[in-house]
Amino acid sequence: MKKGKRICDTLKAVRQLISKENGIVYKPRECNFTGDCSGTCPACEAEMKYLEQQLIQRKKSGLPLKLTGIAITLCASQPVFAQYHDSTIHKKDTLQQTYPLKTTDLSQDCTDIIKIKGIITYQDNNTPLAGTLITLLNLDTTKTNLTALTNINGEYSIIVPRNSLLEISYIGCDKQVLTAKELKTNSNITLNDSQTLLGEIKVIKKTTAPTH
Repeated sequence: MKKGKRICDTLKAVRQLISKENGIVYKPRECNFTGDCSGTCPACEAEMKYLEQQLIQRKKSGLPLKLTGIAITLCASQPVFAQYHDSTIHKKDTLQQTYPLKTTDLSQDCTDIIKIKGIITYQDNNTPLAGTLITLLNLDTTKTNLTALTNINGEYSIIVPRNSLLEISYIGCDKQVLTAKELKTNSNITLNDSQTLLGEIKVIKKTTAPTH
């Protein structure tokens, strides 16, 4: 499976879990793109906007919002974790051993590059945000098709041009746009609640894998 398709599938899993936890009707579209997808196609963008609008309506109705940790769901979607269905995973080192941190090269053959490693967490209780999208931007802040995701522990490792811009985004949180140099200086990022979704947002950490 191509990298872009993997990113697309992971982001779809994030949206499915958040919609389920918030009682939102969400039916992901079947992706028919045949090229080297970046994982951020117009269909994905439309689904994300729909979900954010539904979260806003839920908040206006006085209902609490749930921003869900999805690490265990991502584990369950992989064949190697089939034996963990309906069981509890206790050891973080087991996850790290099965899913070693891989470096994503977003440098586009640029010669002046830097490698950045860090972790992205949620502001409320420092919960790692698995499936956070990191997008390389053009200097005018328009998006490129070069993306990376945090792993199940919220970790990332990327190679980027030294003078590049990067956008960090997760549903329900404000996006951050940083220069590569800024991110290199402080590679551990905390994402805050979205200003359009102000209210009670609860982070739920799953301990058991869902059954199929």
